[in-house]
This record gives sequence, structure tokens and C-alpha cells, in this order.
Amino acid sequence: MLEIALIMAISSMLCFAQTSTEYHRTLQVSNEEPAKLHIEIDRADVQVLYDRDGEVSIHGVALAAGEAKLDENYFASVLSIEQAGNEITVRHRLDTAHAAGMPKLSLRINVPYRTEVHTDVQQGTQTLRGLLGPVDVRSRKGDIRASYISKEVHAEVESGSVDLQVIGEPVVAKIGVGNISGQRLEKGIQAETNDGDITLMVVGSSSARVISGTGRIEIGGARGTLTLSTDAGDLTVQAVPHDDWTLHSAMGTIRLRLPQKLSAVVEASTDSGELQVDRDDILKDERNPHSIAGRVGVGGKLVAAHTEKGRIVIQ
Repeated sequence: MLEIALIMAISSMLCFAQTSTEYHRTLQVSNEEPAKLHIEIDRADVQVLYDRDGEVSIHGVALAAGEAKLDENYFASVLSIEQAGNEITVRHRLDTAHAAGMPKLSLRINVPYRTEVHTDVQQGTQTLRGLLGPVDVRSRKGDIRASYISKEVHAEVESGSVDLQVIGEPVVAKIGVGNISGQRLEKGIQAETNDGDITLMVVGSSSARVISGTGRIEIGGARGTLTLSTDAGDLTVQAVPHDDWTLHSAMGTIRLRLPQKLSAVVEASTDSGELQVDRDDILKDERNPHSIAGRVGVGGKLVAAHTEKGRIVIQ
């Protein structure tokens, strides 16, 4: 009888100890006002996605590391959810019970379209899509992806990348080390990385800065002002000058690919580098091979480019 009881106890333990576990909870919110979601996560991949009005649905999956096991109460020990009207806070506490091998945690939070989001994630990928906003997303380590957000987006990460697509209001993106990419940012972006590349396509008035290193800036389809600077990286702009541009690179190459029919005031100079003009409508001054200044066409905005030790190519 003792052996049978022992076998039953072990079998019962094995039923509760598993390599993965899931969590699901649905909270009702009012449609009369926007929902506000706060996320404070130690380590997890997080998705915040539009699904339906009137509710916030939280689904979590935890996958044990190596030979470790998880019991069915795992989420109760690491996850807390608080609600005060339409304001919801999701917190993930540090998992001390599995210090030797942290489980891989994923959270998917489905929300109404009219949702404002604020996140603080220590480590993990964040994906946000289909929201009214505004959205304030922060991370110590991990990638941030935001798309189809109607209001402003503010994204900051110490180490990782930021990818932004179809944002209706102004964007701010700051990275310690990593790349920034953006597409169809109607109201423009302020983009800054200490060391990385910045790639922007079809954007309103924008500024972009690579503070150090060989990080590059590439702009296509600019619709407003541009203020761009790099350290030792290249800077490339291919667009029609709808407004003033100010471009600077300390040691990299600045490439301007301008339309064949151009109306602009072009000013380009390099302290000690090469100035190359591959156009018939912009004439170089043979007495000053490091500088040009002149009007092309009728009217037009200012296109100003300068580099200390780099090269400027105008096409």
C-alpha cells in the first residue's frame, strides 16, 4: 500500500510540474473613454495589439529553461494585474525561484483601439500595433516595433533597435547602441543613436543624428525639413527638397540624389575632402574646389551640406 501511495504522489507531482504553462485573463473596460495600459516587465517579449472594444485580454506563456519545470501557479508568483476603471497596470516581478535558468516569458495583450500605452521593459522584444495612442515605450535591452499608431510615439532603448511604420503624429526615437528605421511617418521623427544606422522612408519634417562611430543615415522621400548629422558614417538623401535641408558629417560621405528638374539653393562645402558634382546645372568654382553656392532653377529651398574631412557627392 505504501508503494502504491508513493507512486500516486509522484504521478500527482508530475502532472503539476511541466515544461510550460499558460495564463489568461480578460478585464472589462468602458467604451466611454480611452483605456490606459501600464506595463512594467523585468524580462519578457510583449505584444500589445488591437483586438476588440470593451475589454483588455492578457495571455501569457512561460517556457521553462533546460530541464527545469514549472507548476500551474507560476504566473501567480511573478505576474500582478491591477485595474482602476479604464487604467490597467501589468507588472512582472523578478523570478527568484528559477534564478539558474529563467523561463522564457511571452505576453500578448489585446486591447481596444482607443488605448494609451506606457511600457518599461528591462529585457525583451516589444511589438505594438493598431492603437490610437499615444505610446511611450522604453527598454533597457531589446527591440521595439510599433506600427499603425494614430497619435505620437516615444521610444527609447539602451541596446536594441526601433522600427516604426505608419505613425500619425510626431515620433521620438532614441537608442544607446542600435539601429532606427521608419517608414510613412507623416509628422516626422526626431531620431538619435549613439552608434548605429538610421533609415527613414517617406517622412515629414525630421531630424536624425548618429553621435559616434560609422553609423549611416539614409533618407528617401523626405516631405519637409531635414536636419541630419553623422560622425564617421555616410549620409544619403534621395528626395525632392520640399523644405530646407541641413546636412553634416564629420568624416563620412554625404550623397545627394536630387531630381533632374531641381529648384533649390545649393550650398556644399568640405574643409579638406573632395567635392564631386555630377550635374550640369550646378557649376563648381575652379578657384575654390572645396565649396559651391548657387541657385538652381527658380525659387526653391536651401540644401546645405558640410563635412570636415569627408566627401560630398551631388547627383
